[in-house]
Amino acid sequence: MREFKTKLQIQFENVEESYFETQNIKLVETTEESIEEQIDVFRQEYKIIIERITEKLNNYNSPQTMYSNIKLQEIKIPMFYGEMKEWSSFHDLFKSLVHDSKHFTEAEKMFRLKTSLGGEAGRLIQHLPVTATNYEAAWQILKERYENRRLQFTAQVDRLLDQPTANGESAQSMKQLLDTTKECKGLNLNLNDEQAIIARIVVRKLDKESLRLYEQNVKKSRDIQSLDDVFSFLEQQYQALEAICDRKPTKWNNQKQPQRTPTFYTAAQNNCVYCKVPGHQIGECRKFQTLTTMNRRRFITNNKLCYICLDHVYEGKCNNKKKCNKCERNHHNLLHFNEFQKGKGGSEKNVTKTSSTMMTKHSEMAILLATAQIRVKAANGEYVTLRALIDQGSQKTTISEEASQILHLPRRREVTELQGLGNTTVGVSKFKINIKIKPRFLSNEAYNVEALILPKLASAQPDKTFK
Repeated sequence: MREFKTKLQIQFENVEESYFETQNIKLVETTEESIEEQIDVFRQEYKIIIERITEKLNNYNSPQTMYSNIKLQEIKIPMFYGEMKEWSSFHDLFKSLVHDSKHFTEAEKMFRLKTSLGGEAGRLIQHLPVTATNYEAAWQILKERYENRRLQFTAQVDRLLDQPTANGESAQSMKQLLDTTKECKGLNLNLNDEQAIIARIVVRKLDKESLRLYEQNVKKSRDIQSLDDVFSFLEQQYQALEAICDRKPTKWNNQKQPQRTPTFYTAAQNNCVYCKVPGHQIGECRKFQTLTTMNRRRFITNNKLCYICLDHVYEGKCNNKKKCNKCERNHHNLLHFNEFQKGKGGSEKNVTKTSSTMMTKHSEMAILLATAQIRVKAANGEYVTLRALIDQGSQKTTISEEASQILHLPRRREVTELQGLGNTTVGVSKFKINIKIKPRFLSNEAYNVEALILPKLASAQPDKTFK
């Protein structure tokens, strides 16, 4: 259609040129007026034809007409679940069909993106609603997580190295080995770089702690590791280990250590005499309270404890002025005998059973602690997602040693004792770091916090299964 329009315009221009050249020629058969009239008619018909052709071309090029008149089978984008080896294929296909397309709005692109994700990849942007403004942010979040050449290269090399030995009598094992190798080659990764492959083989030989130190020393976490970087790390590590081994043990003893005597003394004072569990005294012990009054008195007498305070060895006189709230005599409330208890042993047994039942129910209770996912800025400038424990009663911010190693931020030495209930020392921090935290979702809010480093913040929680 376009070629026909162009040819028609050229023909019309040729006709006009011929007409102007013959203006001065006098023809006997045709008068000048009749020629002018024919040219006007031709010009009008030409304009009508050109307008119709232009209108058809505009309708043909419009997206609505194209999609309504031409029905093509839609290409289905495969689901992406967060597998590093599948990212390149998903990225190129989605970018070609949706991201670079001018036929979809930003909101439509966001909808197609969320419906094409699952698993870890889907959870990564599940906090973003389907709006036009969130599409670019969601696309960038996915690229920052999965568009990592180093991780892609490492994953493919590990797949090759972890392949089982091919069985010479099994066609399936041979086929699997061939398919895996071709798949790695088809990811556009430079598997011809033998130094990078050797570097990965050497890194796989490191133990867990050495591997963690190596990852912390990687300057460009998204670039494929080089063999020179691995050599430099190994040389640095063995020199450091040799320096530590050559040091005399007496030098360690000369280092200034925090005073721990009060810590041990306090812990010993807070140990329960009955159940031996730290953190409470015998007067607050639930197990001791479940005993009968007679058994409580027998335990206090056998262990030579004070009948008034129950807190120290009886030496003849207690300075505690408290008396029993029930009979105003000089003994603790837990050692009080009711009148019916002296004559009726069955009632005492019923009371003990009730207390035991309550104690059992209490021991089955579990407390869920509030946590949140936050983004913390690492030394290389990238943000790492960590889980934070929200403690409303804490006056200091603490961070585990494992999390600080991941961030690889500079630390300052400062010994700090952390105290809990009953003025009990619950931990000692030797270092602290400055961290910058941001919410997991898109926000301009950021906070600079000084965090104390502890070996471990808490055990795995919760310790039971919830339905």
